[in-house]
Amino acid sequence: MQANDDELVSKAVEIKLRAKQRAGEMLVEGKKSGQIKSVGQAKNSGSAVRIPDIGITHRDSAEYRRLAAVPERVLEKAITAVKKRDRVLTEAAVKRELPKPPSFPKDNKQPPDINMFALKVCSRLEKLIEGETTDWLNALSKNAAYLNYPIETQCASRFE
Repeated sequence: MQANDDELVSKAVEIKLRAKQRAGEMLVEGKKSGQIKSVGQAKNSGSAVRIPDIGITHRDSAEYRRLAAVPERVLEKAITAVKKRDRVLTEAAVKRELPKPPSFPKDNKQPPDINMFALKVCSRLEKLIEGETTDWLNALSKNAAYLNYPIETQCASRFE
């Protein structure tokens, strides 16, 4: 009986992770299309809604958008690794298995150099995707959407 419960919990966690990932994709799409207001827009500007108005905290929004930036293949790989290693799948274990996003020094008051950042993202994605062009471009566009940086043009020429 216990093994069946573990399987149900693991399946529920997997569904929850995929739902959060899809919510993040929808948030990114909503911001791009103007359906969701960006930070700093007036409360009464147009028909766009703010994230708290739809019942999502800013912290949850950030988590969902981080998951949306993870390519499907990478998320699947993390889930599979945790399932093999642990008896029960947990959200925390899967997130620990995911690669860390690039970071910048906190004391740097200058905006990051976009070209250096793009090259850093390219090299990390290149390692993850292992050279498959279709998956690479998909992963690249997801990361570009998450970061709001036009990095497709920075990296795409490396794989044509």
